[in-house]
Amino acid sequence: YRGQPETPISKLNEVLSKYKGTTWAGSLSGNGGRPVAIYVPEGFDPNKPAEVAYHFHGMHGQIMDIKRPPLEGTGEYYKKKKVGTISDAHNRIDQALGRFEKQGPTRNAILVYPLSAGQRDQNKNGIAWKQAYDSEWMKKGNDTGDDMEKLHQETIAQLGTLGININRPSVTLSGHSAGGIALRNIMTSNFHADKVKFLDASYGSWATDTYRAAMRNNPNTKFEVYVHSGSDTTDSAATKGLEKGKNVSYVRSPVAHEVFNQNFI
Repeated sequence: YRGQPETPISKLNEVLSKYKGTTWAGSLSGNGGRPVAIYVPEGFDPNKPAEVAYHFHGMHGQIMDIKRPPLEGTGEYYKKKKVGTISDAHNRIDQALGRFEKQGPTRNAILVYPLSAGQRDQNKNGIAWKQAYDSEWMKKGNDTGDDMEKLHQETIAQLGTLGININRPSVTLSGHSAGGIALRNIMTSNFHADKVKFLDASYGSWATDTYRAAMRNNPNTKFEVYVHSGSDTTDSAATKGLEKGKNVSYVRSPVAHEVFNQNFI
């Protein structure tokens, strides 16, 4: 996107190949034509109630084993500490895949792992631009045509080509860290989800905005908020206001931010 490096499909297939089950990686228009990985764990039974779980990665999760590039307009921290280093993207997807492989048939769920566009923001003075993450991800009508409804339809169709035909699966959306903004963009675009999970991703008003939209779209949506104990960002006063909300599960955990995928996805 705009000259930024993108994880090649071959790299996604290399990562997926380590896990038992059926896998696919390719580009889907619902994700703006960017790469998407699909993982169906060994033991998945399409004849039982099924779950399709979409996970939205955190900052720089779109570049696996690629050095972070110098980008125009980024802040001093990014320029001094990040440029030329390798992101945690590979570790994060491994955590997600490992957890789904371990849960296997007991959860009967399929993992869908899209990749963001990286630095993309209408506000060049905003934190997303300065830190080079994608504030426009899954915002309907953006410049690459991200559309969660289309992504879901394409996912179901792609599963069919793999011989996995599922009828009306439940849909879970989860986001880790900066992936929380994708959840907000999706739900404020009137998408219907059965479950939404914030994995230490409830910065600012992201979770509260998403919750209000979720309740408008589907009052039965289950809403799960996981925060790092003692955090004054993800466990902010605004986020704490969700604790007594309808269908909300609010969990404070001592585990480090870096391993939330491993524990809660």
